Amino acid sequence: KLAAEEPSRLVLLDCDERGEIVGEISRAELLQKIDGVIETLRGRKEPLLLEGESRAEFLITCWAAWCAGVTVVPLDGKRDTPDLREYKVQAAAMAHGEALILFTSGTTARPKGARLTLDNLIVNARAIAQWLHITPEDRFLVQLPLHHINSTTFCLATLLAGGCIVLPPRYSSSRFWEVAANTGATITSVVQTIIFDQLNQKGAFDKVKEKLKLSRIQIGSAPVVASAVQEFMKSFSIPLYQGYGQTETALRVTGVPMNLSRDEFEMLVAENSIGTPMPWADVQIADTAGTILGEGEDGELIVKGAAVMGGYVGNEPAFRDGYFLTG
Repeated sequence: KLAAEEPSRLVLLDCDERGEIVGEISRAELLQKIDGVIETLRGRKEPLLLEGESRAEFLITCWAAWCAGVTVVPLDGKRDTPDLREYKVQAAAMAHGEALILFTSGTTARPKGARLTLDNLIVNARAIAQWLHITPEDRFLVQLPLHHINSTTFCLATLLAGGCIVLPPRYSSSRFWEVAANTGATITSVVQTIIFDQLNQKGAFDKVKEKLKLSRIQIGSAPVVASAVQEFMKSFSIPLYQGYGQTETALRVTGVPMNLSRDEFEMLVAENSIGTPMPWADVQIADTAGTILGEGEDGELIVKGAAVMGGYVGNEPAFRDGYFLTG
């Protein structure tokens, strides 16, 4: 649909470590490339193991596989040990037609493979595009690895909104502002460690601030430190919108709205609020017996809705009364 509307409009941009554009793909070219990859996947039954740098080719292969009904299993080429890689390969053999199997971090045990359908991903991507007002005029700068749910869903959100996705080779602390300025990025998504990094890069910001187009930054995917967010916004005058979610929910479950008064927004930042539920999400707080709790009571966040995974590949328990237990 987008290719028919405006075939020459750019949709994927590869850039170098300084943000200089080294490859451009238009909507029409993207459609052609995806069709080409689909042809190579016809008749494939087994999942597609995918690893590589943050490059347009990775996204094209992933999207083509989804179109062809092939499950994608991203691998972390830098951190997956041979043992962990083999574990993921074996677990992926248990796929049942999902679009994506993504493994959680597994800090205390073996990582769990979340089974995500294309519907899960599209529902969440559309909600994110609506939440952050992503339009065809936006350029989303990828800063997190493409094998994480954050970049997976944000890239899809940008694509569905008709925007453009910018792909540097990797995140660079010293060149964050330079890359953002040179690529004309209007929006990006970061984690707390990047905020800490950039509070020490005010000189780099000052060099390019007149050229910057960044109008908002999303933060989440790890615990957020409110005081650092406040300092960042004071230093750089770019709002940070916190969102909460997990791999198992195809990314965001809640987000701090953009249409708030300045006072209300600053109050929520100070309180480290995760915002309000996405339109698809039924979010509750429950005790260990499953009783839904009232305002002001402490319990576990539980989530139900169209973006929640079907389950884990090993069928580890994750639900109660239809709600995903976030832990």
